[in-house]
Amino acid sequence: MLKETKKLKKKLVSPLFAVTSLLVLTVSEVSQVIPSKRHTEGCSYLGNLGFPEKPHTPVLSPDGRQVAFLRNDSVWIAHSHDTSVPARRISIGISSEDNLASIIWSSDGNSILLSGYFGKDHAWESKIISVRKNIISPFPFPADLQVFMPLAWSPVDSRIAFIAKVKQHRPGSSSQIYVYNAADHSVQQLTDDNTVKTALAWSPDGRSIAYATMTPGLGPALSTISLASVSAQKSATPRVVWRETENATRNVVVKLIWAPDGKSLLVQQELPGLSSYDTGTEKLLARIVSSDGMRNTVLPGIRFVGWTADSQALIGSMIMGMARHIVMVGSLTGSISQLTAGDSNVSIPFGTRPRMSNRKLLTELVFTSEAGSVPRDVWTARLGPDGRLRDRLNVSRSNTCFSTASAPSSNIYRWFSAEGDTLEAQLFVPEHPRGRIPLIVVPYGGFRNAFPDVHDFMERAAMQLVQDGFAVAYPNARGRTTDRSDTARYGEPQLQDTLRLVDALGRDAIIDPIRVGVLGHSNGASLAYYYLTHSNRFCGVIAVNGRADWIAQAKNDGFLIKAMGGTPEHRPELYRLFSPLLNVDSVTSPLLAVVGELDTQVLPMNGHRIVDALRAMGKDATLLSFQNEGHVITQPENFQKFMEATRVHLRRACSANNRVE
Repeated sequence: MLKETKKLKKKLVSPLFAVTSLLVLTVSEVSQVIPSKRHTEGCSYLGNLGFPEKPHTPVLSPDGRQVAFLRNDSVWIAHSHDTSVPARRISIGISSEDNLASIIWSSDGNSILLSGYFGKDHAWESKIISVRKNIISPFPFPADLQVFMPLAWSPVDSRIAFIAKVKQHRPGSSSQIYVYNAADHSVQQLTDDNTVKTALAWSPDGRSIAYATMTPGLGPALSTISLASVSAQKSATPRVVWRETENATRNVVVKLIWAPDGKSLLVQQELPGLSSYDTGTEKLLARIVSSDGMRNTVLPGIRFVGWTADSQALIGSMIMGMARHIVMVGSLTGSISQLTAGDSNVSIPFGTRPRMSNRKLLTELVFTSEAGSVPRDVWTARLGPDGRLRDRLNVSRSNTCFSTASAPSSNIYRWFSAEGDTLEAQLFVPEHPRGRIPLIVVPYGGFRNAFPDVHDFMERAAMQLVQDGFAVAYPNARGRTTDRSDTARYGEPQLQDTLRLVDALGRDAIIDPIRVGVLGHSNGASLAYYYLTHSNRFCGVIAVNGRADWIAQAKNDGFLIKAMGGTPEHRPELYRLFSPLLNVDSVTSPLLAVVGELDTQVLPMNGHRIVDALRAMGKDATLLSFQNEGHVITQPENFQKFMEATRVHLRRACSANNRVE
């Protein structure tokens, strides 16, 4: 759950950044037929610690009959409503995990366009690769253009629209809209202005392209939506259909989606400031703009992915507590209907397609779904005339052996804050707990009820501790990731809510409230240091790359300055009261501080200084330093050392007379 790392990755998705690699895969020519039901080798839950089989980025074909999705080092093509048809695997030879890959279908459904940040080091490249007759070769985009995301394939032919700028131009020069025609390899430039292009989308009839622009500069900027005729020459003037008001802030248009009837556009904007990875809430604006520019309807701030087939509603998702649910929003009324039920699953839609079936126009939907005890898979469904999802089908079948795996139980645990607000935590408990078991609290916040991620070293560690006999709780306490109630008292409301969680779990006889440890990373490790120095309720604390010396860290840390409501110079007394390093005299619990010496986000001196301060006072403190790690632990041998040190620390500090075997 590396929220701060994910935040950085999320920024790279912006259309203002360049595409690293792009592959055109001809489905009929390079597909390897592999049964949908995967092999069961290494299928035990903790054998691979959380099932690396986590399919992602599913996209429906234009006719709605196929689904392409990414899994490990391959693109998979599955039938959208018939699992008896074997899925086809297209090996791309490189891991698709965490490379921000995207898939675009060709209009005839025979090819897909795959883009992403591929390569061993995710090196930034402007490279496009096509696949022709089993041969991967450079795709003939003009060599003098630097291509940016997003790209869009025409819904009617072989043309591809993209954003690019000429490489030889001076830094800061504006990007333009281009159209590449794969039939004759020609390139047409549609725009010629000094604005920054941020999103584009073909009209359903393929005659025009809607695109979003922003005025350049660092101050407040205005977004504009324009329509450009694809047949127009470079000198033709695009038609503006929507423009932000003069008092608008710098809200970037990140997505444009045409209604199937071609009469309206969904405009999705991201608000400036911290992302949802930081806040746990959506920071979005949405509106519908008519293609004639006469209608502009503001919608709820929902992450939309597509329209219904009749162009009367939109499909998107909303965060509801620790869950995310698929919703339908009326385009005229803004009314919201929840399409997925329950309060504990994470269902994320990725797109819709209109499809004719038995002379009826239906809406096909593709989405992923998972929960703490249910691995992620790709699902399809149809939106019925009653507004409900029907004919749901697991088309990826990536984790067919999970039912026989020995997995811990997971549920959403609810408790109350001192103010009476209902709070939630994702709670993992060993499969066969023996009496009241010790608890590990993982602070951070903004958690979702998702299945453990094998690629996240903190989740790997947590699941190994569950296997060792610990319960693990991921609480969504008040604070930075929810409501900003911790401004000028960073750590205080999180600690208050966590202690009430421990009390509630103890009253329910789920855990032993005497044996509660803390394991945190980054922001979570900063909270762990605060808990260590401001409470005696925890038997042991483990902090990985966290802020301990808040005065020194604040010199290069905007997050901490905002959390504390000012700089140390402006609020010296507040920093003295809250900074863990200045409160080590109250520490009663052992500390294991883990430091990546190459960390540039949280300075390595934090761990060194608090360990030195505690040792100088004769208190129990251990430092585990990795010379070749940065903000996260990436090397397998280092992770093993980290787990060994963690187990030793917790068994020594938290077992006492009730040793965890």
